[in-house]
Amino acid sequence: MVKMTFTSALTKMTSLCLVVLAFLLLGSLSVSAQSTSCGCFQVNVTLDANCQFTLNPGKVSDGNCNAENSYVIVQDGNPANKATVDCPGLFTYGLFATNGTLICWGKVLAEDKTAPTFVESYEAWPQLCSDVNFVLNNPKTVGPLGNTDPSDGVRNLGRVIFTDNCGNSKSSPYPKCGCNVTTKWSDRVVYYGCDSINSTREPNLFATIFRTWSGVDCFGNTATTVQEIHFTRPDVSTFTFLYDDETDPGNNELYDAVTVYNRCSADESVIKKNDYIPYTTNYFGNKVYLDELECNFSVSTPYTDIKFPICQGRGIKIDRTIQIFDWCVGRIVYDFRVLIKIGDFEAPKLKLPAKLPIFLSTGPMDCTASFLSTVAGLKNTFGVTVSDNCQLGAVATRVRSKGKLVYGIWV
Repeated sequence: MVKMTFTSALTKMTSLCLVVLAFLLLGSLSVSAQSTSCGCFQVNVTLDANCQFTLNPGKVSDGNCNAENSYVIVQDGNPANKATVDCPGLFTYGLFATNGTLICWGKVLAEDKTAPTFVESYEAWPQLCSDVNFVLNNPKTVGPLGNTDPSDGVRNLGRVIFTDNCGNSKSSPYPKCGCNVTTKWSDRVVYYGCDSINSTREPNLFATIFRTWSGVDCFGNTATTVQEIHFTRPDVSTFTFLYDDETDPGNNELYDAVTVYNRCSADESVIKKNDYIPYTTNYFGNKVYLDELECNFSVSTPYTDIKFPICQGRGIKIDRTIQIFDWCVGRIVYDFRVLIKIGDFEAPKLKLPAKLPIFLSTGPMDCTASFLSTVAGLKNTFGVTVSDNCQLGAVATRVRSKGKLVYGIWV
């Protein structure tokens, strides 16, 4: 083998680094050439899905080189794996003979042309048609599917997670090269006409938000995917009434709900909307009342009321019919019937004394006793309290004796 001196555009510092590298790996170093026609040149390679590329003598050398009796070492972040390039960048490599002799050296330009990969974490279940404006461009809806962020209280609609073959995120399987992925998303909404109620893609489809996700790595490689969020018109017959102390849904088979306001007068201003308007609960856990529903529905007003005075005019019953008009079919599609009662429906209350029995003194001549049968008289005589939530009317009392003497007769 003839020793020779190589000339190159590489700096002396690069040459020194390669010599040191070879010395560290091989323990000794001599520089020679197999022939004057064997040389190294700059190689351009594209990294694979693992952000690697393995060089071989035939790839990096030119001329009359003995490729079978030589090997390559790359001076990158992990020179221990010798001929394997581990990250994008411009690196120095050396071509060595099997005995450790440096034959020549050159540059390798490793490029990452692989776009990020992504994992979709969202579902396509439909949302309520009245929630379009809330979801559109709302970052609070982005996050792990179904989770509710404690900071904003909004249930998430999902997200897309991007990873890169040369990335450094914890979710990336190859975090060694420090290439971050920038994730962005944007919304575009499309509203559909009434023909969408017969849509085969999504029945009763009202609108769709196309949420476009993109992941761009540090070398400009881009991956995109589109999340479709559908919004549908509900079946209004599935709406229900708020069940509370005043409203009992389905209490009477003639009515969808019966609402009772225990008041002392027929004051209709006490009627609350949520006691006679049905609602549904959306994906985010919020109640949406029927008169707030958009999507080409409307509640016919004024409501159809039939009123009946009760309790001598101090109360009232209202038979209310709420009609739902669907503009897509051009007719009333559902009637809700609610009975509203306002009046004094609570009986007076009696509070008995803590200590019984009660003793009354009789008169000195006829062995009889008497008391005033008024509220005050009952309180003073027996310690009985009579009260009412409204104005107390007449108080009637009845005395029944048992096992006592009345006018000298044992009864």
